[in-house]
Amino acid sequence: MEEKKYLKWYNKVGYGSGDLAANCIYGLVTSFVMIYLTDTVGLNSGVIGVLIAVARVFDGISDVIFGNLMDKTHTKMGKARPWMLWTQIGNCICLVLLFSVPMGIGQTAQYAYFFIVYVLLNVIFYTANNIAYASLTSLITKNTNERVQMGSIRFMFSLGTNVVVSSVTVGLTTTLGGRMEKRGNYLRYHRFDRKHDLRILRKGAVSGGTFRRNNGNYGREGSLCGVSEAAV
Repeated sequence: MEEKKYLKWYNKVGYGSGDLAANCIYGLVTSFVMIYLTDTVGLNSGVIGVLIAVARVFDGISDVIFGNLMDKTHTKMGKARPWMLWTQIGNCICLVLLFSVPMGIGQTAQYAYFFIVYVLLNVIFYTANNIAYASLTSLITKNTNERVQMGSIRFMFSLGTNVVVSSVTVGLTTTLGGRMEKRGNYLRYHRFDRKHDLRILRKGAVSGGTFRRNNGNYGREGSLCGVSEAAV
């Protein structure tokens, strides 16, 4: 006997497109947070790895907690949608905070800041949002084939979003970073130019002193100046 169908094709696509928002966050965090923390903030990658591993332990515990809380949720919007709404707000705020580590505090405080924000993002808000989103397959249809199809479409949106996020972010980083690199080259050039000016002044001072010491003996001055220039 054929199972009853509950969904149209656009319902399945609409469900799968929900992973666009989730993977914008997931893609940025998994692909670029380590680069940001090590290259921009200057934190140690080993310490960051340990902090992420500890957060993953808490993540396993929070999965069970939020699953139980969701089972006990009864609202006009249903069980899952309220959780998806308010947790997405928290996701957006924490994502901005995660890539805004204060530079004017000590390194230990920076590690603590990262750990707290990462736990809020990954262990609480993202976990609650993802559990609520995944539970929709069992809440909106009883047809097992439709549930499988929804999961497959969701996977395609997830993969596509990660590719797009990585490509766009790398492109923006290259463009904006290139400008900063040019500015850095400009500053390095002028630092070099100042050093060059100082060397010229030093040469002039040595040459002038040599000229005075030798009372107009230009031949000797020339030889001494040659030694001085090589030494500078």
